[in-house]
Amino acid sequence: VGGLQDYFLNTVGGWLTTANFGTGGKQMLASDFSYPTTETLNFGFAYKLSDRANLDVMFLYSKTKHLTVQYTTDGTQPFSNYGPGGSEGGDMGDSIFLSNQASSSKQIQLKYTYSTSKMTFMATFVASEYKSTNGGDGGSFSNTGAADFYGGGAQYPWMTGPERPSNGTQAFSGAFAWAYNTDFGTSISLLGQWHSGKYYDQFLGNSPNDGYGPGGGSDLGNPNVIVGTGTGDWNLDVGLKVSQTFKLGKKLQIIPYIVVQNILNNYDYGNNYQNQVYNGDGSYNTQQNQRGPNWQANSPRTAAVGVRVTW
Repeated sequence: VGGLQDYFLNTVGGWLTTANFGTGGKQMLASDFSYPTTETLNFGFAYKLSDRANLDVMFLYSKTKHLTVQYTTDGTQPFSNYGPGGSEGGDMGDSIFLSNQASSSKQIQLKYTYSTSKMTFMATFVASEYKSTNGGDGGSFSNTGAADFYGGGAQYPWMTGPERPSNGTQAFSGAFAWAYNTDFGTSISLLGQWHSGKYYDQFLGNSPNDGYGPGGGSDLGNPNVIVGTGTGDWNLDVGLKVSQTFKLGKKLQIIPYIVVQNILNNYDYGNNYQNQVYNGDGSYNTQQNQRGPNWQANSPRTAAVGVRVTW
């Protein structure tokens, strides 16, 4: 039938509606229903600094439009009889398809390597920008595939919101690895990862429309508005491994080792911060942007010992 867009425009006809919940139990689609399109641009270069050192530089760009998500109600949420702005309207359909969402990303990646006969070192640095119109990690949507309308939508679900930093992403990040082998069988290695602080959405608290302001209700016709973006604390996570090789004969080797994860015992809260601007009673939330006592996103310092035997 000439593709999905042609099918819904010409075959289904009235099913394709704009900003109208009164679909009589039918499915409602965004009026700009289109096939997803992605634009990408990647380029870079590698430069040999010396016989032991190398530098790689990469730039990556991606832009995806007409991302489609499906949101299906199960009858348990107060979505019936609400139209745009909370006004009375017809019952909403069982499923809503939206194709007006978008996401984009820009990255500059640097990688430096240095090696000798006994030592190797590698470090990366990434400056990045991940954005999307309806949130979600990594420039996409929520883990369920929905656009997180109930209690979390940036605007009405049929509208295209402005792109904003995606939850759980950061502006700067990097990693490094260092390993050294001695002449008497001892090996020492470090592995580190860091980020500049992860983004998280800041919610108004409740919808401000038609009396559904802070302290009021929230439904699909009155989404809980996102008013800004917060940034968490930066973090550095370093792991250490030390091993000693004992050779017994030509083939047998006994290698005891110790591994310590998060040796600095830094707390990484990721994007786990209080993000509600108002409390349920409409009062200003003085705890916003603070972290909770149990919101640690990484593991505390741990250590393990073991023995590896080869023959």
